[in-house]
Amino acid sequence: MVLYLSIYKPRPLYALNACYNTETPYIGIFEDDIIFADGWFAKALQGLFNIEDRSGLNTHGHGWIYLRLFYIETALSWSEDDFWYRHMNMLFFIMVTMSFGVLMIIRSLWGSSRRYLDVRAIVVICVVTVPAFTGLAFRIGKYSLFPMQSVVEMEKYGCCTQAMVFPRDQEYTDQKKLHRYALAPPQVQYAGIHSSRDNLEINTRSTWAFWFEENEAGALSQEHTRLLESNSMVWFNEA
Repeated sequence: MVLYLSIYKPRPLYALNACYNTETPYIGIFEDDIIFADGWFAKALQGLFNIEDRSGLNTHGHGWIYLRLFYIETALSWSEDDFWYRHMNMLFFIMVTMSFGVLMIIRSLWGSSRRYLDVRAIVVICVVTVPAFTGLAFRIGKYSLFPMQSVVEMEKYGCCTQAMVFPRDQEYTDQKKLHRYALAPPQVQYAGIHSSRDNLEINTRSTWAFWFEENEAGALSQEHTRLLESNSMVWFNEA
């Protein structure tokens, strides 16, 4: 199995056609000014295998449009699709009510606690402290609290197009109700300052994969070696 990669240059269409004519099952398209993490190729192949295995299909490229290897976390913050974010007022009410109930139970069961849990302390905890920490959880960010791993669906808010892998045998007109996937954490970092879409420079500089910066060279090298030696890569070695 070969993953042909075409780079966005002055004539990307010719590179894309050259890749398409090889009959490779996947075509990777990358912009310039990017940095690859050690082991990205093996992880990308494993991610493609996971997508096919998840779909329960024997042929390549059905049921999905692309696999992202780069995305920016700032585009994946809390949204109306998240239940508790959508019902934030209800969440604050539940947290305050539960805190008040727990504190009152503590006061009733342990009389010595009344020395510290007086009316003023309970009011401050329930009205100030608990709402503040609840709001802090949202301010920290969804993916700081719940980091993504392996292949995840990214149907909305996925940005940007610096590194994407497409199935070869899908025509654009057939791309209806197909899934969009991303490989987490990001395997590619964008290091450019000029946008191919004539975007503002300040927006281009904010195109940044924060989780990519958590990578350590030694750990990546060990993970890459372990991945190549594991049974999970047998399908690739036999392809």
